[in-house]
Amino acid sequence: MVGYQIPENEMERLAKVCDYKIIDPSQDDTFKRIVQLAAIHFGVPVAFISLIEEERQWFRAKIGIEKEGISPSNSYCARAICQDDVYIVEDAFKDEDYSQNRRVIGDTRVRFYAGAPIRTTENLNVGTIAIVDSKPRTLTDEEARFLKCLAGMVVDAFEVRLLLNQAKRSEQLLIDAMESLPNGFVLYDKDDRLVICNQQYLELYAKSADLIVPGASFSEIIRKGVERGQYEDAVGREEEWIAERLHDHNNPGEPIIQKLPGDKWLRIQERKTSEGGFVGFRIDISQLKQQEQKLARLAWTDSMTGVLNRRAFEKELNLRTSQLRPGVHFYVLQFDLDGFKEVNDTLGHPIGDMVLKRVAEIIKSKCRQSDVVARIGGDEFIVLLESEAKAGSKRIHRLADEIISRISDHMFIDDNEILIGASAGYAVAKELPINPHVLVANADIALYASKRTGKGIATQFTDDMREQLEKRTSIMAEVKRALDEDEFIPFFQPQVSFHDGQVVGFEVLGRWNHPERGILAPLEFIPYAEEMGLIDKIDQKIILAALDDLAWLRADGWNIPKISINVSSRSLRLPNFCSDLVKCLSDRNLLPEDIVVEVLETVLIENSGDQAVRTVRELFNAGFGVAIDDFGTGHASFA
Repeated sequence: MVGYQIPENEMERLAKVCDYKIIDPSQDDTFKRIVQLAAIHFGVPVAFISLIEEERQWFRAKIGIEKEGISPSNSYCARAICQDDVYIVEDAFKDEDYSQNRRVIGDTRVRFYAGAPIRTTENLNVGTIAIVDSKPRTLTDEEARFLKCLAGMVVDAFEVRLLLNQAKRSEQLLIDAMESLPNGFVLYDKDDRLVICNQQYLELYAKSADLIVPGASFSEIIRKGVERGQYEDAVGREEEWIAERLHDHNNPGEPIIQKLPGDKWLRIQERKTSEGGFVGFRIDISQLKQQEQKLARLAWTDSMTGVLNRRAFEKELNLRTSQLRPGVHFYVLQFDLDGFKEVNDTLGHPIGDMVLKRVAEIIKSKCRQSDVVARIGGDEFIVLLESEAKAGSKRIHRLADEIISRISDHMFIDDNEILIGASAGYAVAKELPINPHVLVANADIALYASKRTGKGIATQFTDDMREQLEKRTSIMAEVKRALDEDEFIPFFQPQVSFHDGQVVGFEVLGRWNHPERGILAPLEFIPYAEEMGLIDKIDQKIILAALDDLAWLRADGWNIPKISINVSSRSLRLPNFCSDLVKCLSDRNLLPEDIVVEVLETVLIENSGDQAVRTVRELFNAGFGVAIDDFGTGHASFA
């Protein structure tokens, strides 16, 4: 390249040329006007702005020349960019270096050239602004200064457009980044007017998307969105909701949860910008909410039957009973299945689970949509109902009877005939304040009364039931204490032969030696001991004491042939009862022949084949006498 001396910073210069080259061509109007101004001002046919690359001189704007780009070798511009001032060739024919150049002697006929280097703020000469004439001429100092000014204007234009390009690229990068976000993004200026948002944001607010345009105010967008039903959680409280939303928007802090149509949930996170505007994200948490709702349903629902569980029932009970209306009574109706344990024991728990599902369906089918149905225990169900005071009790009793009847009907599950029943108890709350726990407890007491009466019925709670329960509870506590204090003792009642009047033995009678009430008969404690599952322990206390007394009396010289001992069915079901009794006799130098075990006839009739019958056989084979107690009064009634 003639006359071009490669500077040390050539790589930086070429990089800057490249930056200027990639400026959007649609921004070329300013450069065109500059070359037009140069041509008119200097009265020349050719003017151009060129950028000089390593192997090519490239025109950014031109007038009076057709070529798009030329080789920089042997060009005046290659010499001009090496200058600090305007490079001038008044007559090319007189220039030894260029006089034979085809541009000088050819069709172009370049005779005059003046070019000012385009120098950047980093002192990099990247090109020239040049004027060309086909005839020789001179350039005054003032004209040279003007051409340099035009070169400065070119640099300014390049830098402005470079900044605009960078801003455009930055804006596009911002837009690309926004659009790649998985969440909605929005920006408001200090006047709370929309600047920009991404497509995800518009899709979230589909019902009001056409309102979300740059320049629209936040308050206008949400107010019109409320009118269109965009915000589901605003329904029924529109003005209050708008006021709350504006307050939260103007005072950003904790995230806001927002409900949209179509079961869509958003978490809104907003903060103020340094200029006083707002930037915000809208995060779709619909899946999270659905999972929360599913977990809530699992937490409040009985997983086996699909009805509410105890926790959910108590919550609903507390809520509803705090809102009693005049003329309306609350009822709690409780059910317990009869014979369900036998189903589990004989058919297995999977069938038992299916029975519980069927029972839940029966109860729900008989109840109203507004009634609350729950499973609160293994085979216990409970219903909360509201009813008009006039017909309430009759309706509840009728409902209970219908459910009991339906449950007691023949039920078939997997070809198995299920024979179960149900008992029910219910209680009513008529006026405030209502203690929900007492209400449920009263229904439970009534249910217990139904089961004690004979099962398969429904009973309404009355105050005397609570008194009876309190009495029973008190006696049960005393029975437990009496067992710990060894208050159960044996009494020996003589057995006399009708033939000769001789004493042939003694029957051991269990008595409760109460510290305050004295000697109490079996009816005072046996029913409660059986209910508590303690009867076998009382049997053991009385039997051991009776054996001790028998051994002591014989040692003292008393002629006692044998004793008869009443044994409960629960004791007979103990697998080691016979062997344990034999050992107790041996420890006291007694024999099985000294004992007659008295067994209720119901044990033999109702439990044929079970452990109790096997124990009776073991006792008989071991040498014990076996007698049927109360024979002729039960199944084998002499009457």
